[in-house]
Amino acid sequence: MLAAARTLVWQPLAWVALFGAVAACAALLARRQRITVGVDGVYVERGFTRRFLPHDAIEAVCHLRPRPAHADAWWQVELGLRSGEGLAFATSPGTQLRDGLGQDIVEALKEARGIRLQSRPLVGDEVGLQRGQRSGSEWLLAIKRLAGADAYRKACISTDRLEELCDDSGSDAAVRAASAVALEAVGGDGCERLRLAAGEYVMDSQRRALLRIADADDDDTVAEALAELEAMQTELNSAR
Repeated sequence: MLAAARTLVWQPLAWVALFGAVAACAALLARRQRITVGVDGVYVERGFTRRFLPHDAIEAVCHLRPRPAHADAWWQVELGLRSGEGLAFATSPGTQLRDGLGQDIVEALKEARGIRLQSRPLVGDEVGLQRGQRSGSEWLLAIKRLAGADAYRKACISTDRLEELCDDSGSDAAVRAASAVALEAVGGDGCERLRLAAGEYVMDSQRRALLRIADADDDDTVAEALAELEAMQTELNSAR
């Protein structure tokens, strides 16, 4: 489980001429860069622009040394996107022998992108945690039955496996939420686990939906938020 989404903030070329307080602040904000790496992707803030990139949209990550012939060159981290676009970030002045910030970004991306590869796929009855063709309310009922919340049915998925799925950063957000709901239905700590899991995501709509489920007081809210998560995940998967 990833501890939390990692945010790296810096401000290259931060020198600003004194054109007045307002102009100076605007210039500083325009140069500010922030990269937040989560299990779902990367949230990039560059000046006044904001952009979310799913990990599967990133084909390559390069850490580039400054060219010795250029005195004003900077260390850079470059993201090569599957669309053919490249995003480059100046991270440290070329006069520095080591680029700690750039290395942190590369390592955070490598860790987050590798997590999904370590995830164990759903097998047998676990597939029932996915929505399929069911309505939100039908899905919620099926989730609870899988955990054994129905007194007339034996649990199809063990509590230990539900806890594992809920904590698995490589699982889809909707599966993690469904596992948390199942845990909660049989007296487990699913909601608390889901609150912690929400902190790993940088896509704001996913994070909010996870927290809505964790804080919900009624089944309708849970079913609605689960359906929203599943729709978001379907959209992300279609972009792979």
